[in-house]
Amino acid sequence: MLTRVALVAVLAVTSALAGRASAAEQQVPPMLVFARGGDIYRLAVDGSETVRLTATKAVESDPAVSADALSIAFVRGRDGLWAMDTQGGNQRTVVASRTRSVPYASTNSPSWTPDGVSIVFGRVRDTPHEFCGSIFRVRASGGTPRRLTAGVAKGWLDTSPAVSPDGARIAITSGDCEPSCCLELTVVSSAGRPTRDLRGLRSTPGVDRAPAWSPDGERLAFAVYDVDGSGRSALHVVDRDGSHLRRITSWALDLGDPAWSPDGNSIAFDKRTGLFLVRPDGSELTRVAGTRAGDTDPAWLPRT
Repeated sequence: MLTRVALVAVLAVTSALAGRASAAEQQVPPMLVFARGGDIYRLAVDGSETVRLTATKAVESDPAVSADALSIAFVRGRDGLWAMDTQGGNQRTVVASRTRSVPYASTNSPSWTPDGVSIVFGRVRDTPHEFCGSIFRVRASGGTPRRLTAGVAKGWLDTSPAVSPDGARIAITSGDCEPSCCLELTVVSSAGRPTRDLRGLRSTPGVDRAPAWSPDGERLAFAVYDVDGSGRSALHVVDRDGSHLRRITSWALDLGDPAWSPDGNSIAFDKRTGLFLVRPDGSELTRVAGTRAGDTDPAWLPRT
């Protein structure tokens, strides 16, 4: 009898502890990583925590979190691709900056493959008269990048890659080398080949930038910049087949860099006055951060 009583007591305590752990996990607030004043930070969207992850003389930007929430890829010094853990440790070079003989070289928009093995990113350089760029993939452990799109070789500017949740597609913006008014949203395969995605998208009211996939891979959020040179932009959402294009924010200065939350309920983005969240239908606009140093390039840190 005593043995049974003791066993029941142990099971009751174990169950209570498990319940407390589950409740604690549910109370962990959603988090973003982002760039502020040239460094990378981590932020709880409820304002309970802000942690600086990098502190160097170089400018760091474009953080991207791996699907397992263990690593962050980012750009250091305009052209170097780096990675670190989500606590800011183990900072390491993935792709070194190009030499000064490559004019106006810059790297942008790292995006992890779902398995965490590789990082897809854009690279831009100055040609004799224009800025052109291509999309590349490299192993997260480092190595020689492999070019996925023709880009520079054909006089195109391919930039802002976003790998789909299943890893089968990459959303990019593509067009004539800058200065050009016409970058358009498109989707290529993981090997850089054309797909039939977005076939129903006839046109957008400006220059397309910074695509981001919904967690189910069925929609894309992206920024559209006004072609009048005013610097105004607005977030739009479109289905993967190109249907149901809709604007979900008002036009504002320097608005962009959308990032879809892991649960699909919110889209983070930046504009001149800070970081914001909005529902995919355009409702519940909420400001979550903002300093004079400038908060940009939000990316979600999934709960694990």
